[in-house]
Amino acid sequence: MTSDKTADVQDSNPELIKEGQRVLGLIRQHYAIEALGIKRIYAGLGSRNWAIETAGESFFVKEFLSVEDTERGKISIEVTTHCIENGIISPAIKTNIDDEKVTELEEGGLAVFSFIRANEQVDKFSEDLMGAEGLNLADTHLALSSFPRPGEDETGEWLETSVAEIIETVDDLLGEIRQLEKRSEFDDISYDLLEDRKAQLQQYSVLIEPIKSLSKGVIHGDYGQKNIIVDEAGQLWVIDFGDAGVFFPSYELGRAAFPPENFDHDDWLARGLAMIKSYASRGFLQRNDLIFCARAWLVQLLQSVYGVKQHYLKPHELQHDLDLFWLRRGKATAALFKSLEEVEASIARIV
Repeated sequence: MTSDKTADVQDSNPELIKEGQRVLGLIRQHYAIEALGIKRIYAGLGSRNWAIETAGESFFVKEFLSVEDTERGKISIEVTTHCIENGIISPAIKTNIDDEKVTELEEGGLAVFSFIRANEQVDKFSEDLMGAEGLNLADTHLALSSFPRPGEDETGEWLETSVAEIIETVDDLLGEIRQLEKRSEFDDISYDLLEDRKAQLQQYSVLIEPIKSLSKGVIHGDYGQKNIIVDEAGQLWVIDFGDAGVFFPSYELGRAAFPPENFDHDDWLARGLAMIKSYASRGFLQRNDLIFCARAWLVQLLQSVYGVKQHYLKPHELQHDLDLFWLRRGKATAALFKSLEEVEASIARIV
């Protein structure tokens, strides 16, 4: 596992140095690993992540911050193990001195994985790689379909999401922006996006209707560019099964095929179609599941004001990243909403 956002503990931040040394002590105690260095990895919101170097290899350390997070981590490790056993390439899990895959601590826990070094020169959004990721995602869904403890079906609650409540939140955010004495560029763009969201939500009931009959299954839950590593040999690795659960595989395909980052490019549709065509070649989903995958993703985009909600109501420590997340999603929402008929017709021609 890897990230390009790292900070060596040997810097001027005494709190970071203290935390890093504490983790090194836990790794030494529970895994008998003598590390030469440790770096904090700023990725993910549900755990504290580290990379450690030894004389012979590198490891990724996921630190769970509560007993509840540790229990969820155990399930994630169980899913990861199942997928590895069914042919999905994912970083190896290192057991502790008691031969356990998750180390339980008084107020949290630890999981340790092999560290896979990514090829930073690879464009994971290219048509070729998105095609490869389509095959990989289909294989992942197939592996997950035999997971013995699939978890709770989350589709019902999602389908029953209250549009009125979303609009109320949007109105609250618009009110916050109106009250600003001076607006930034972010404020102006967000205001326009929120106004557009209110108009788009008027079509919500029509958009969601076909999704109600789509296939359900266990999905990765966060399959996408940040959880796919392409190593220096060109091999794809799937990481972070922490959000796995029962949902619409169609949704996850649409989410992966049309990531917000791709809407910076004029050929975003061609890139998405490359993934969907590859996925379809595995024969895992029915034709309607494939055709309506972008629609399922669009409905999720319409439901979510994540990022902008934090910005105005409760800023997060990684708010800069959340601001970018919101702006990119807003652009993706507008493009998919405007082009949905063309997108679905294009998918229908290739599947």
